[in-house]
Amino acid sequence: SATGNAISLSSASTAGSIINDGSISGTFNGISVSRSSSITGDITNNLNGTISSTGSSGAAILLNANGSAGNITNIGTISGSRYGISLKDAGASSANLGGSSVAGDISNSGTISGNSAGIWLSSGSLIGGNINNSGTISANVAGIWLNTNSLISGSVNNNGTISGNLAGIALLGSTITGGSTNT
Repeated sequence: SATGNAISLSSASTAGSIINDGSISGTFNGISVSRSSSITGDITNNLNGTISSTGSSGAAILLNANGSAGNITNIGTISGSRYGISLKDAGASSANLGGSSVAGDISNSGTISGNSAGIWLSSGSLIGGNINNSGTISANVAGIWLNTNSLISGSVNNNGTISGNLAGIALLGSTITGGSTNT
């Protein structure tokens, strides 16, 4: 457990992956990849792994201000105080570097949760592949929430649970190119 971000890349890159079998917890964000930083490999949270944020407005996994990763795979628990997984731009508070991206898929067979959204995309953020869910993605507002010109190039494939008090999947000025399937 760390004060601030437990793992932080800012204006930095790694060719490797982050693989978690234990606990990654920050008072603001669990993992933060920001300011054009990249993880060219994957972020993987295994069966006994937990990635969390405990402050009032953080994300368990934050890709911010053109931050990027290969794929995100969760078999364990990803729990954010505001968002489980957040892809966004820093906005007016910092240099506007654009939305963030996952080049491949977000795959979940565990639990992804947040107060506002389990998975949140905003400000032109992109998932190059699919969201594949066979676990639970949940939040008080929307399980998956795409806002402000965000894009999932593939589809949302669900044979688990995607839930929120407002909507399971919310699209505001955004697109899921391949649509969604629920089995």
